[in-house]
Amino acid sequence: MKISILLFGILREHLQVSVLEWQVSQEYYTVEALLTELKNTYPLIGMLRSVAVAVNGEYAPPDYCLRPQDEIALIPPVSGG
Repeated sequence: MKISILLFGILREHLQVSVLEWQVSQEYYTVEALLTELKNTYPLIGMLRSVAVAVNGEYAPPDYCLRPQDEIALIPPVSGG
């Protein structure tokens, strides 16, 4: 299955893309599995204090099983002043 992942903030700036196309080989694929693979592929993600995952506009728990039609977004910590 192929999923699209929207990137925001420092992730978008660092990777220089707004959407990642990600190929998944297993049928049961969780948010936690996605984050683990992304951290291995893109070390910056692992270096961030936290990265929230939203699925279909709502924050998703680590055990949420992703589907091809889901809208997935990675949201890094927000800094401001």
